[in-house]
Amino acid sequence: MLLSVCQAAPSSQSPGVPAGSAVGSVVAAGQAGDGSLIDRMCSDDARGLFCQCHSVRCTSAPAIPGATQLWPKLLAACTAPFRKKQRSLRRREPRRPPRPRSGSHDGRIHTGRMAVREDLERDGYCVVPGVVSEAKCDEYIAQYKAWLDTFPANNPVRSRLSLVKDYAIGHCEAAWEVRLAAKPIFASIWDTEKLLCSMDAVAIAPPPSEKDFDRGKVWLHCDQKATRQGLHAYQGAVYLEEATADDYCLRVLEKSHNCHQQFFATFPDARKKSVAKEFYKLTKEQVAWYKEQGCALKCVAVPKGGMVLWDSRVIHDNRPPIRDRAHAGRWRFVTFVCMTPAKWASEQDLDKKRRAYEELLLTNHYPSQKMRVLPDKTPSQQQDMSIKKHCKAAKSEDAKQLAGVVEYDFEDGEPNGRSAPVWLDK
Repeated sequence: MLLSVCQAAPSSQSPGVPAGSAVGSVVAAGQAGDGSLIDRMCSDDARGLFCQCHSVRCTSAPAIPGATQLWPKLLAACTAPFRKKQRSLRRREPRRPPRPRSGSHDGRIHTGRMAVREDLERDGYCVVPGVVSEAKCDEYIAQYKAWLDTFPANNPVRSRLSLVKDYAIGHCEAAWEVRLAAKPIFASIWDTEKLLCSMDAVAIAPPPSEKDFDRGKVWLHCDQKATRQGLHAYQGAVYLEEATADDYCLRVLEKSHNCHQQFFATFPDARKKSVAKEFYKLTKEQVAWYKEQGCALKCVAVPKGGMVLWDSRVIHDNRPPIRDRAHAGRWRFVTFVCMTPAKWASEQDLDKKRRAYEELLLTNHYPSQKMRVLPDKTPSQQQDMSIKKHCKAAKSEDAKQLAGVVEYDFEDGEPNGRSAPVWLDK
């Protein structure tokens, strides 16, 4: 019937609508506000024909008396189920990582969803560009610098190897905004939008003084204990300022995630220590062992606004800038982000996360299973520099879900992500 209505539509030169015609009947219904006729005409079989005819044959519709009221209603009624289905499909399909901006970069940059997964599985790390726009990066850097200016020169911010773990810094506006921006990347990796996030540290370092350049110190370590088998998390670091291989950068033993269980089987003492404390720093002998397995040491370059991801089994550290680097005045501004499926978390895990959120405490990088809430060690004379309340971004629905404060509906038919990882007995 819709097809006949569209075919019967007069041209833009038609003076009016013939009384009793199909078009006239529908126009009259539209003028009278009678939606029942429109609903009856919008059968599943007719929707496709209507959509085609409306776009191709009915360009003269505005000339029909009453068409201004009729055609929008008819179009909305006929396409509503289609639009609802499309919205559902968009929610089901996690958003893909953004396309790279124009220009090139020395780092290993990956953008396709499958490419990111493949490189993470093969090499243990990859770089995703464009997670945060350059304009937003500059805005967040300005916020961090304004915060740094509140510290007196004789009592600067406390950090170690550029890492700032106190002052509730993981709850500042910039940190939460970056987490929300990074969520689509993690959603594409884990096949779900239902994620929990870490409330981790940030890294801030001014251009190095004479004593702060790279002196060859190595603190390669593993953040995944021996009892966590296989993939448990991808750690992330969003760079608000570019980092080349000459700057303050992440350093990894490429492909070392493939040797995780073999390493702990080879070094029983390392296994014991890692189980007691998630963090394990390697000895020179153990670093040499990884290199014998074909794991090359790489410095990872990351563009401004990009994010480097690495498997938690990967052996890594960070390395200060080298002397005579190309960008002598460059700062380091990094926000650490990690997300895993919320479905993995137990009620005990969620209780810890809620406490960390409510008390403005930081956590280690594991978001869903057996995370650690870190004690606040802000010096008493610097308490005024701490974050005192939740920012606007932290109070959003998305942020509260990421923090475990607002629960997800795991029965809504939307994907809940990959299966929970495996744990071994001690």
